[in-house]
Amino acid sequence: MTVLINLLFCGALFFHQNRNQTKLDPVEREFIIFPRASSVKIDGDNFRFEGVVQSETCTEKIVVHYRLKTEAEKEKWSQRSLTDFLYIKGELKEPSENRNFYQFNYRDYLNQQNIHWQLEAENIQHVESEELKKPMFSFMESLRVKIFHYIDETFHPLIGSYLKILLFADKRDFSELTLKNYRAIGVIHLFSISGFHISYLVRLIRHLLLRLGITHERTNLVLIFILPFYCWLAGLGVSIFRATFHSFIILVGQIRKIKITPLDAWSFTILIALFLNPYQALGISFQLSYLLSGLFILMSNQDWIQKLTVFLQNGLFCLMSTLASLPILAYHFFEFSWITIFTNILFIPFFTYIFFPALLILFCVSPLIASTFLFSLLNDLLAAIIILLEKGLTLFNKTFDFSFVIGRLPILVTLFFIWCIFKILSNIENKKWPSFISVGGLLFSLFFYQISPVGYVLVLDVGQGDSILIKEPITGKVTMIDTGGEVSWGTEEAWQKRDQNYSIGSQTIAPSLKSLGISRVDCLYITHADTDHCGEIQSLGNCLPIKKIVATKATFKDEMIQKQIQTLKNTKLQIIKPPSVVEYPTKNTLAIYPINEEESKNNDSLTLYVKIGEDTWLFTGDIQTEAEQEIRARYPNLRVNNLKVAHHGSKTSTTQELLNQIQPHQAFISAGKNNSYGHPNEEVLKRLEEMNIHTFTTAEQGAIMVKYYKIPFVKHWFIKTYTVYKN
Repeated sequence: MTVLINLLFCGALFFHQNRNQTKLDPVEREFIIFPRASSVKIDGDNFRFEGVVQSETCTEKIVVHYRLKTEAEKEKWSQRSLTDFLYIKGELKEPSENRNFYQFNYRDYLNQQNIHWQLEAENIQHVESEELKKPMFSFMESLRVKIFHYIDETFHPLIGSYLKILLFADKRDFSELTLKNYRAIGVIHLFSISGFHISYLVRLIRHLLLRLGITHERTNLVLIFILPFYCWLAGLGVSIFRATFHSFIILVGQIRKIKITPLDAWSFTILIALFLNPYQALGISFQLSYLLSGLFILMSNQDWIQKLTVFLQNGLFCLMSTLASLPILAYHFFEFSWITIFTNILFIPFFTYIFFPALLILFCVSPLIASTFLFSLLNDLLAAIIILLEKGLTLFNKTFDFSFVIGRLPILVTLFFIWCIFKILSNIENKKWPSFISVGGLLFSLFFYQISPVGYVLVLDVGQGDSILIKEPITGKVTMIDTGGEVSWGTEEAWQKRDQNYSIGSQTIAPSLKSLGISRVDCLYITHADTDHCGEIQSLGNCLPIKKIVATKATFKDEMIQKQIQTLKNTKLQIIKPPSVVEYPTKNTLAIYPINEEESKNNDSLTLYVKIGEDTWLFTGDIQTEAEQEIRARYPNLRVNNLKVAHHGSKTSTTQELLNQIQPHQAFISAGKNNSYGHPNEEVLKRLEEMNIHTFTTAEQGAIMVKYYKIPFVKHWFIKTYTVYKN
């Protein structure tokens, strides 16, 4: 049986791999697309949706992006339901790939959904044609749109957003702050349609049908048709598919008089899901949904657990589910919220017995009482409760931080981590105390990066900017040099501003640091006050505490710098006056330039000479020829192994004279891919090549990581390796 299942799975994987190929011509410019109306998202001037390209040769899923040109156009598309074909002119582009270690890869994510292209639309028009055949999902999409329109017209906007996410798995109306708040306390899973939601709906429908005089057998038949219909209506997400088909299989067993246990139904469901789409096993939703539901089923089979009070059962399940999910959370998010054990004990009963039933009942009876005073009163009361809840969560999360950063553990440590958790869960299941080895191994895995003998110099790919991380082995001291930042051109009108703007600090730097088990920045050097070097201080500080910022006096005087550091809490500011010795990243660090600063411009960039073991580095900011001449004159014996090339490889920096004097073995250039400045300059690259200096550049290779392995009790203790994100 096992061999047969493996063969079926391998066959399904091979089938999907062969099918998952694009048939669109990259040079094509005109498309007929049927949009998936429930995927439409308008944020500021960004209009995005998924759809299916209809052509004579193929039908293929695609993502469409369109930049709205006027406020009137935004209003037009906001009010229009996309339930007809669209004629779109635009350019096909490959989805972007991540360029830093251990980060979310958008291209892979879309590929797992059989989407291979983004269409950058230039013009969108409606098409009315009886010859065009709508895809199968169009009926359900139309029905979803009508239901959402009814919710918008009938309910308070806040209640509507909760109804859509809890009943139809649509979170577009949910603010990013609200999702972040629920995620921070570890209860975001309550907003995925789960077995609890389905069992509640099944019980409600069963009760209504039985009260109408319909027999149990006919009720089961009705439910067998309702469940797949609801699964499709709710978007066929991972959790809704698992929950509905689990109930569906048990109902089939009842009708056919076949005893199917919950564990059998769970096993059949996971096999069906993987057969339909093996790629979904790579997603965190699939992994957590099936892991935690399986754990709940196993716990429910234990007699001693069933004898506990409901409160103790909830507490035990919260503890065990938190432990079981740790390796998955560490791999995908690098951290977890330890308060989740306690918040779930409070929120699960609240959602189970009060909030979800209240929403569901209000939704079901709304067609009958929507115009009454009672409905208006209930609508306002429930909205007030939600407002109070969300404000309380915002205040709570601003006051406390319960996140614990684990990092993405090496494969061997991850396997050991999983083994320790498995042993602990097995002991709990058998009413035994966990062994010292399993508990000790769990703690070792949780604190692995805090005691790791591996240090890093990580040149992050932040586009056309600079941001460098230095982490010492053993001590774990964390130093950053600059934060990167995007230069904005012009000003936006109010209607163009987006709620979910991309932020280098929160979406690139912070996840990169957390993936290495870093939970704070001990020292942040700002080389100078250009946006591409310091524009993300605030966003980074919102994600990770920054203990100290070090910069020159002129840099701290900059208005943009002052505006950002005012938002930081408990961050010390230190003015530096080169030449001087500084304690970060190592005690052998020298600030060698600028000597006589006037402004915080390129040629006044803070320049650091850093010694890590026997290895030396020169971090140069954006210094140019004049600054390099002064450095050469003041430090004629300066030699380094590693040079951070100044000003993104501009031709005004990295002169032949500087290279001849410092004689680096490796050079590192931080520049944006396909940037408009032509960085790095060909002359600079040629000079480096002629001197046999091994050159790394983020524009070509993505992030660059240098690892230092400390050998304990050995004086010359470093082994060094170089890794680039893209080989």
